[in-house]
Amino acid sequence: MDDRVVSVRRAYDSAAVAARYDAARFSSAPTRLYAARQRQLVRRCLARFGRVARLLDLPCGTGRLLPLAADAADFVVGVDAAPAMLARALRRSAAGSGALCAGDATELPLATEAVDVVLCVRFLHLLPPAATVAVLSEITRVARRGAIVATLVSYPLGPVGNLRRRLLRRPLVLERPPSLAEWTSRCAAAGLTLAESHRVWPGVSSDTVMLLRR
Repeated sequence: MDDRVVSVRRAYDSAAVAARYDAARFSSAPTRLYAARQRQLVRRCLARFGRVARLLDLPCGTGRLLPLAADAADFVVGVDAAPAMLARALRRSAAGSGALCAGDATELPLATEAVDVVLCVRFLHLLPPAATVAVLSEITRVARRGAIVATLVSYPLGPVGNLRRRLLRRPLVLERPPSLAEWTSRCAAAGLTLAESHRVWPGVSSDTVMLLRR
């Protein structure tokens, strides 16, 4: 198994990390605004599928998006490789309307076409290319209709991006995320079509919500 995949798993399988995850990531005004905008775009893409019977949140983490998922589906399944994160997610899951289980995103513990739609938020960009395609292939296998993926996409920086880089004193490239064309190619390799893409903050952020169809 790729060392990078192993390190991602270990980084989140900690009770201490899980306990402070939401506060650390979404406690400031800018990050709360970002999260609200991201949820807005995810809801917009989910609406393209209409009301669905079963939805998979992969990985579900602390369950931050479980309430949003429950608004779009009759039954929500949350899968995560980190038991510590699942323990936190359990507090957000509604009894009778969903289920949580531990599982590897490259080998999901679900039957073929077990769900209608998969929701995968801020995860794929953490993985190397081969693992990314493996996860997308599993999404294709378990999802009957398609997926909503929120990830990082490489765009030309533009004047605002260049100014931000200078102010933060960051090099031009730390680790460049895939371009939209590269994401389209990876999705196609897994049997998915990129139908829509929405940038969270056009001209500023690389965060993008993509609608994928089988």
